[in-house]
Amino acid sequence: NARKVLQSNLMIAHRGIPSVSPRRPAKRDGVATPRIWSGLHPGVMRIFPFLAALAGPIGTTHAEDFIFRHDNTLGTSMEMQVRAVALEDAKLAEKAALSEIERLEKIFSTYDPDSVISKFAQAPLHSRQYLPREFLEALVASDWWKAKTGGAFNPLAEECSLLWKRHADANTFPSNDSIATATQRISQAAWEIDPTFESAIRIQSSKMSLNAIAKGYIIDRACEAARNATSGIDSVLLSIGGDLRVIGSVKRSVGIANPAAPADNAPPLLFLELHNHSAATSANYARGFEIQGKRYSHIIDPRSGYPVAGKTQSASVIAETATQADALSTTLMVLSPDEGIALIESLPDTECLLVSENEAIRTSSNFDALVKREVDQIIPATPLKNEYELRVEFEINRPDTRRYERPYIAIWIEDAHGKPVKTLCLWMQLGSTYYKKLSRWNRLANKDWDQIKAITRATRMPGEYTLVWDGTADDGTKLSVGSYAIFIEAVRERGTHKIIREEFSLGPEPFERELDGNLEIKSATLRYGLKQN
Repeated sequence: NARKVLQSNLMIAHRGIPSVSPRRPAKRDGVATPRIWSGLHPGVMRIFPFLAALAGPIGTTHAEDFIFRHDNTLGTSMEMQVRAVALEDAKLAEKAALSEIERLEKIFSTYDPDSVISKFAQAPLHSRQYLPREFLEALVASDWWKAKTGGAFNPLAEECSLLWKRHADANTFPSNDSIATATQRISQAAWEIDPTFESAIRIQSSKMSLNAIAKGYIIDRACEAARNATSGIDSVLLSIGGDLRVIGSVKRSVGIANPAAPADNAPPLLFLELHNHSAATSANYARGFEIQGKRYSHIIDPRSGYPVAGKTQSASVIAETATQADALSTTLMVLSPDEGIALIESLPDTECLLVSENEAIRTSSNFDALVKREVDQIIPATPLKNEYELRVEFEINRPDTRRYERPYIAIWIEDAHGKPVKTLCLWMQLGSTYYKKLSRWNRLANKDWDQIKAITRATRMPGEYTLVWDGTADDGTKLSVGSYAIFIEAVRERGTHKIIREEFSLGPEPFERELDGNLEIKSATLRYGLKQN
């Protein structure tokens, strides 16, 4: 029966028959909505609260939040916030999510030569490949978004990306002819799906990647696995690389990173209040490549074969599923702002915020309904322009594992008398008392745990973080010139406790220093000078 249901769903999706949902139109702009897994089907997802009600509500008045952080998950950083009746329930949710992520990574990872996508890409042309349901669903969804966006979304853009990366390594530009050839190839279909036999046939050899949709797909599945792990789970927020989903009874505050000031402790553009929604952001600030002294975006316009430029600096999308938000945020970086807004307006239950190259903000028509704190312009990372700032760039040491728990970390500034004046970050696990092992910070600061924020932002490399200090104290007052010290304290459960301390002068003289790392912090760099605007 399960096989028949799968075949039926894939056949319906492949043939373009619209889904049946009382709130979703059958067609938008003449393009049928595909009937595939619930990650693309808000109508299916709406039955979940009813099913949860049948099971009976958990004691939400006694539930509390627990937070888990991992690095090198899907090649980036992961944060999970779970509201549960007990830590044991939260850990079951964490385990279920990680198990689902690892299972699906074996399907979608282009870095694993034994993954399903790698073997499919290497298979002989015109040979039938029997594929897992999840992979077929992602192919169907990719075909639908390619048609819906006029080719602005295209998993074959990897062909052009690899072309530019090869030339970036050689510090040369690809020729116009090579770009035109690649663009012409990727405009054509690359596979034929046979839902009857749960298989697909590759019909051309262009390089492919489903990264622009697979991460959202994985987040949806992992989030649901966590929510269903035990009856003691009330809600889950799962963020991987800045793409996130919120499910359950709790509304969550989610910030949108400021592309002009994307440091991990910088104020976001604004906060949204999300309830059973997803958010994803694509931007140029976290990744890219350089050729002959000029930086280029890592996002390629599949229609031209060139890196996107001069249109949008950052695109954030709010949708019912992470699959939708993931695909759309990438697409909106390719389209012009007018085209992007029009696309979003054509989709139900979907909103967006675009930041242009000149830092102007545009939003879709109903975006304001989601905003928790309104803002009409980008909030600067520091109070005044032309002021000095201290940038702290550090990397967490990676254990010899594919995925690893992030250590508890506190980074703060002390004055010449050893008094803590500014906490730059505090990363710990809610619900655990192990944070007390951050002994120096706890002894001196003794602050509330109020620095846990969910932020949708561009995907970055795992374990690499940036903090900014504008010379103000915790109460916002400007500190005087003089001697200060920065502390980086890190402790790992069942691991080590390490502290890095470095003295510096707050004044008009810029400096750059490389700090010695340790078992927990691989490296750290201090850059002091005029603030980057």
